[in-house]
Amino acid sequence: EAICYGAAMGIRLLSILTIFCLAAAVVHPDRFLSLFSSFAYKSALVVSLATRMLPAAARELAKARVMLQMRGVDYTAGNLKERLKKYSWLLDILLLSSLEGALQTAEAMQARAFGSGPRTRYRRELWRPRDLLCLASCCLALAFSFYAKVKGYADYNYYPQLGALMPHPSSPVLLGIILANLALPSLLNWGWKRCPYLRSKI
Repeated sequence: EAICYGAAMGIRLLSILTIFCLAAAVVHPDRFLSLFSSFAYKSALVVSLATRMLPAAARELAKARVMLQMRGVDYTAGNLKERLKKYSWLLDILLLSSLEGALQTAEAMQARAFGSGPRTRYRRELWRPRDLLCLASCCLALAFSFYAKVKGYADYNYYPQLGALMPHPSSPVLLGIILANLALPSLLNWGWKRCPYLRSKI
């Protein structure tokens, strides 16, 4: 029972991590935040800049560290005071590069007349039939999952002994419906790449 319970919890955790990794790989953060730009474009801009700040700071810190090492700076040599002084050089470089980056961002915003009038878009995200189909399939899968959970069709007991894998005769049917809805986006993607007619319609 303990082994099965641990394996099930591990699969759940792996599924959650996989979902977030796929979402991060498929959807760029700027495109996701652009959904809120129509009614809160200033807040979306602040959040977008904040999400870029940490990766950009990490890259600048790595570059500064390599640059100082090429100049002969050894971070492991010397006593604690000397090593702290060497690391303070990294902070100075990081602060300077951050200020330069902020100045460049401000100049770019000023050149584009940010905030001087109604917001315009260089490229609009079109809502296509395939988007509606994918959204509908995901919503249906979520609805059937909630229905199965509320009715007890998806319950599984680990203790005091392992229960039946399919606790209700309707469990396999609901599982098939959920999997079919989740597989629909992949099938649409496969058909979109291989069928020009389907591509023109969706």
